[in-house]
Amino acid sequence: MSVRTEQMVWRPRVVVEKWDADQVADLLRAGREQDGPGFQATAEAFHRFGIRPVETAQDEGNLVTNAGLARAASLLIAGGGQALSVGAVRIGVGNGSGTAAATDTDLSAAAGSTNRWFQPANSSTVTDDTIAVSAIFATGNGNFLWNEWGFDVAAPTVTAGSNTRVNN
Repeated sequence: MSVRTEQMVWRPRVVVEKWDADQVADLLRAGREQDGPGFQATAEAFHRFGIRPVETAQDEGNLVTNAGLARAASLLIAGGGQALSVGAVRIGVGNGSGTAAATDTDLSAAAGSTNRWFQPANSSTVTDDTIAVSAIFATGNGNFLWNEWGFDVAAPTVTAGSNTRVNN
């Protein structure tokens, strides 16, 4: 008898794209002319209108925490829990320099908006083997060195801020 095993592989890649205030104004003007008054600035909209970011940074690798793995496993077996959906997920960034551990439940950055920021997602998509979650950080938010990042999930509707939420 042969035994066959399957495995899931976690290969996160983060891409940070920055646009300046003039580019945001241009996008909103063009988008509202084409799509109407409810048009929202998203990374996808910048790309659709051909507005290139003034700066792009990329990094690969991040661990899955025990809480994240438990959430994924529970969702896979329909055991319940909140998925990474718009309205329920935030992207958190912080200037902490601690070593990440599977037991982490929060960023290592000190409390307060000068050290950490959680921004609600404005899009969440799944395409083939890729989960993409994006958020737009306003000019006044996240103005520190982004040494760490993660997802923060709670029952909808999440709000921006510097405090973490308890996973549910």
